[in-house]
Amino acid sequence: MQSSEFKATIFNPGSGIPFCLNSKTLIYGSLATLSIIVLFDSHLHLTSSDMQIIAVLLFMLMIVGSYWGLHEKQKKHGKLNGILSINLNSIIVDGDEIPWDELTNFQFGTGPVLNEPLWVGLDARYRFFGGPAYSAGVDHFVSFDHKDRRRKIFFRLDSPSQKVKFESLMRQKFLDSHIQLQPTYDGLRLTYEEIQQLKKQKSDLAKNESS
Repeated sequence: MQSSEFKATIFNPGSGIPFCLNSKTLIYGSLATLSIIVLFDSHLHLTSSDMQIIAVLLFMLMIVGSYWGLHEKQKKHGKLNGILSINLNSIIVDGDEIPWDELTNFQFGTGPVLNEPLWVGLDARYRFFGGPAYSAGVDHFVSFDHKDRRRKIFFRLDSPSQKVKFESLMRQKFLDSHIQLQPTYDGLRLTYEEIQQLKKQKSDLAKNESS
C-alpha cells in the first residue's frame, strides 16, 4: 500500500532586497548603461572610437545575457532548511506536529517543480529578454491558523510525482472536511467541471457514510 505521508524540504524566504547578477540584470543593466552614456555623451567627452568600443561591448553583454537566459536556473532569495511532513492526521513543520483538528483556514498553492521549464510554447521567446528558464521549485506553500497565529510555510517540490502526491493528499483532506471548497479548487487550479466532480465525490462519500 502506498504511503499517504508527504514530505518536502522547507524553503525560508530571505528578507530584504537581493542583489545578484543574473541574465536580466546583465541585459537591462547593459542597456541602461548604454542609454546613460548616450544621454550624457557631451559631459563624458568620449571620442567616437571610445563610444563604438563601449557600444560593442555592451551589445555583446546583452547577447550573453540573452543566451544565459535560455539556460538559467531560477535562484530564490532564501535558504532550504527543515522538513515539512503532511499526513492524514497532522502537519509536521520541522518536528513541530500540529493535528489537522487544531488547524483552521487552511490554504495551499503550487507552482512549477524543480528544474521545470518556466516558459513553454510561444512564451519561450520571452527568454531572449532574460531568464530564468528553469524553476527553483520553491513556489509552493501551505498556510493556516493555529493558536491565534497565521503560519505560511514554503517548500520545494523536486519532481512531478511529488507534486501529484501532495495534490492527492489535499484532495483527500477536502473530502475529510479539513479544507474548504474554495481553497481546494484555488490550490488545485480546477476547472468548473473538475470542481463539480469534486463536489459530487464528497457528496457521494457523505451518502455512503450515512447509509
